[in-house]
Amino acid sequence: MCFKWLNDSVYSIRVASIENLKQLTVIFGSKWAEKNIITRLLDLKTEGNYLHRLTALFGMAELSKILAPEVVKKSFVPVLQTMSKDPIPNIRLNVAKTIFNIRQMYMVAQ
Repeated sequence: MCFKWLNDSVYSIRVASIENLKQLTVIFGSKWAEKNIITRLLDLKTEGNYLHRLTALFGMAELSKILAPEVVKKSFVPVLQTMSKDPIPNIRLNVAKTIFNIRQMYMVAQ
């Protein structure tokens, strides 16, 4: 059900879905998230609707707060590199924000 909500037309529903997926990741761990969540979240990067691509970025930003650093590096960095070339300026701006936020989290953790 949460995955269906990622494509909802209402912003608050998409945000609630990301929060639910984040809580599931807290409960079941990074390895479980790699198998069950990350691939489906990252599939949004190719959606025609730019709002769904934004949802992928918001999801990466939230999940990177709780995932193991190696999972973030392996799963999110290549997608962020690809999405940085998106034709929509708002997507490119949010890619930069996502990278900045991830970088800040790891700088604080060190």
